[in-house]
Amino acid sequence: MVDIGMPGLRPSTVKAIHDDGRILGQAEDATGTWNNFVYENGAMTFLGAGMTLTGFAPDGGYYGYRPKPNLGTSDAIVFRDGVVETPYHLGSITAMNASGLALGTDFDTNNIGQLGLPDGSAYSIEQLVDDPDNLTWSSLLDINDAGQISGTGCILGGGCYAIRLDPLAAVPEPTTWAMLAAGLAFVGWTARPRRSWLA
Repeated sequence: MVDIGMPGLRPSTVKAIHDDGRILGQAEDATGTWNNFVYENGAMTFLGAGMTLTGFAPDGGYYGYRPKPNLGTSDAIVFRDGVVETPYHLGSITAMNASGLALGTDFDTNNIGQLGLPDGSAYSIEQLVDDPDNLTWSSLLDINDAGQISGTGCILGGGCYAIRLDPLAAVPEPTTWAMLAAGLAFVGWTARPRRSWLA
C-alpha cells in the first residue's frame, strides 16, 4: 500500500485512476481547503480548489463540477490546461467515454440523471428510451466507449433495479448522438417487480 495523502496526515480522498496509473483526488490543506491533485510517479501536482474533479477527460483534461454561488447547485466542468470550461448543460459530470459523451445530473436540480453532449444538449432517461411509461430514474452511473449506460432505474410503484441501456445503432459521433433520442432500449426489460431491469 502506498500512502499518497498530504504531508502531516491531512485527510485525502481518491476520485479516479487512469489507465496509465495517474491518480486523481482531493486533499485537505492546513486551512481546511480541499485541493484537487494528480499523483504520478511519486509526485503530487495540485490543480486548484473551488471545484471537484471526478475523472479524466479523453483529451487530457479532467471533468467534474463547480458549485454555483449561493444557489445550492453546481455546473458541470471540464478543467484543461488550467482553464475551467463549461461545454455541458449538466449540473455535474460523473462519467465520460472516449467520444466525450458524459453522464451527470440535471442542470437545474442536480438530482436527475442525464446524458450530456459537448454541444450543450442533454437528455433525460424519458427522452432516451423507447418505452418511458411508468418509469422514473434514479441515477446514471457509467458509460463505456460502445455507448452502453449502466445505472439504477425505478418503476412507479415497483421498486428500483440495476439496468443497462444499449444504443440501438452503432455509436455515433457526439454531434449526431441527438438523433438517437428515444433510441436507447432497455436490455432484458421485465415487469416483474423483484427482478433486474435489464430491459
